[in-house]
Order: sequence, then structure tokens, then C-alpha cells
Amino acid sequence: MESPRELSSDILCEILSRSTLETVGRCRLVSKDCNNLTYEHGFKALHHERANIASGWFVQNMVKCKHYSAFVSINDDHNNNKSSCPKPTKLSLDFLPVRAAKIEASSCQGLLLCTNDNNGRGIPSYFVCKPTTQEWERLPNPKTRNPTKATALMVLGSNPLHYKIVRLSMPKSIPKPRPGECGKCYNLRLEIFDSKLFTWKQLPEVDLLRPDHSFLGSRPPVSASGSLHWLPHGSEKPSIFAFHGNNDTCSLISLPRQEYPPENPDPSLKIAEYMGKLALMIRVDISSIDLWVMEDYEKRVWHKRQTINIEPLTRLPNNVSLSLFHDSEVALVEHHCHHLIFYNIKTLKFDMVSVPNRIETGGIFPYQSDFELCNIGKGKGKKAAQGWKMMMTSLQSVGKLFSSLYL
Repeated sequence: MESPRELSSDILCEILSRSTLETVGRCRLVSKDCNNLTYEHGFKALHHERANIASGWFVQNMVKCKHYSAFVSINDDHNNNKSSCPKPTKLSLDFLPVRAAKIEASSCQGLLLCTNDNNGRGIPSYFVCKPTTQEWERLPNPKTRNPTKATALMVLGSNPLHYKIVRLSMPKSIPKPRPGECGKCYNLRLEIFDSKLFTWKQLPEVDLLRPDHSFLGSRPPVSASGSLHWLPHGSEKPSIFAFHGNNDTCSLISLPRQEYPPENPDPSLKIAEYMGKLALMIRVDISSIDLWVMEDYEKRVWHKRQTINIEPLTRLPNNVSLSLFHDSEVALVEHHCHHLIFYNIKTLKFDMVSVPNRIETGGIFPYQSDFELCNIGKGKGKKAAQGWKMMMTSLQSVGKLFSSLYL
């Protein structure tokens, strides 16, 4: 006979696997056991099927100077059922009023931030959309005088919908070192778009000492504990740059102290979200990765969770490593080719999924969503969306007119 605790866990799994994403998110705050349950691989697959959840990644690539994307789900096997529900693998951005939308940022609450792909010509147009319901709205443009270095999207509430967009930029010219400083000082400029205000605002600049403009890297930021995180490059003492959405402030987070082996004094570092928390992956040698998790975000307490054996991945032709976590067991491996690899860190087995074109660096965006309407475009952006549709309709009519005249 099963113990009361095991029976309670089974009942909880039955209830939560039929619940909404919002309900599951709230239940994760109830207890540690409940939180761990909702990140188990078996629960994720069950929740995806029963609650009709789209869970996976948008993979972006460039073909003939145009960006294209495809949605890849780890639960594709569940899409072969005969349910009349929409199939997550059919998600696309074809509903947007642009021919080739470029994904700038994603969230695990169903939203994407996109721009029209103009190859750097003119000011891009910004769109927020929900691919599962094909809702979208056009946003006012930020001040793009300074080149964009990073863009991020975070959802703060779902009912009513509340999200923020973070744009980080730097001046084109390189300032001279200040008195007493041995390096170049860069002013990191932050602009925030708040959906409640439906406008951009500029925050005080942040002074950073970095050797070049690419220190933020090209990978999407990691969202965890209500904040966005980047792992800057080019610093003798690496630290994590964080933006906190609750009060629009920034901070630097120190990395855990760890002794590295003499044969690998400068290991590869990568941040990720693991079971809802900020995590750091340290490649200590060719076949193992140390996984550190920030157990207490407010006190900045790191804990070494485990050492992951990636020896099976070393047999692949290219040098690959873990990139993102889907749940507590399965990690995504970026192959820098035409494949995504799902690696189970417990069984040490992996599956490969082909994608249409070569994956570009930083072109993998985590995505999770339900199929419920979120009323994007029903507020202050409605008139802008309607105006954009009218303009596109007019251009199509003009094109048809010219075609009829010359045929």
C-alpha cells in the first residue's frame, strides 16, 4: 500500500497536470516538494498534453539576409493524438503584418518581442505578440540613436496582462578613460517600456568598465526570480549583470567561488534557468559540468547542485555543451548546425531534432504558452495596430493595381 506522502504526490500531479500555467506557477510557491514536482520531466509531458500547453523553443536563422523562425517542441510525440486542440508545432509568426519578423526576445508566459527585419535600414518597428492566439500589437519606437546591444522581455502579470521590455544600448563613440581609470568606461543606457504606461522611459546610465562593446554577448538573457540576467564577457573577475523588474534597478551578482583544475584554469561559463532559479554551468573538463544554483536570491547564496556527466556528447563531431534546461532532467544542446539535441542528464541519453536551416548564434528562444486570449492590442496599442493593418491593406491594393496595369 502506498504511503500517504506518495498518494498525496500522485493526487497533486493529477490536479496540477490539468491546471493552467498561472495556477502551476502559484503552486510552486507553496512548498519545495510542489515546486520540484512541477519541474519533473514526466509532469511536464503530462501537463503539455492534458492542459494543451505549447512548450519548446523558437529557433531563428537567417536565409538570404532575412530572418526566419520555426517552433520546436520536446513533446512532439504527444502531437500525434487525434485531439482537435491546436498543435504547438504549427506555431509560426506568419500572422504578423511583416514578411520576415525577427525575434528579439521571448518569455515563458506566451509573449514574443519581434521587429520588422529591415537589415539595418531605417528605424525598426516593434511588435509584441502571442503566437498561440495570433494576437499582436505594435509598440511605439524607442530612441534608436544609439545601437541596441541587448533586448529583453519579462511578464509581470497575466490578469491583467502586464509586461516590460528592456533595451540596452551604448554610444557609438568610445569615451576616453577617466582620471585614475586604467580602462575604457562605457555608459550602458537603459530604456524601459511598461505596458501599463504604454511608453518608453530612460533610466539613469550605468558605468561599466569593459574592453569592448560586445560584452553582453549575443545570447538571450536568463529570466529567473523576477529578474533578467546577462553574463558579461571580457572581465578578469566575471559577474552577472542583473535587471530587476519590480523596481527597475540593476546590480552585479558575484559568481560562486570554486577551485578550478590546473589543466583548465579558465573554464567555460554559462548561465541558465534551472527549476525557476538562476543557475551557473561551469565546464570543468571535457566531459563534466558543475551545476550551481542560487538557492536564495535575496541573500545571493549559491549551492553546487551536481556535476553533470556529458561524456556521451563528446562523441559528436562538433564541440557541444549544454545551453538551456527544459526541466530538471532534460537540457537543450546547441549543435551550431542543423540540429537541436535533447540530453537527459540522468539517463545520459540524447535525441536529435533537425531544423530547416543552420541555427544562428543566440537564435534559440525558450517559449511556453497556453491558448487563452490575453487581449493584446485591446488597449492603447489598438489604434496603432489598426493603422498598421490599414496601411498594409492599402499597399497590397496599390500593388494589385500596378500588377493589373502592366499585365
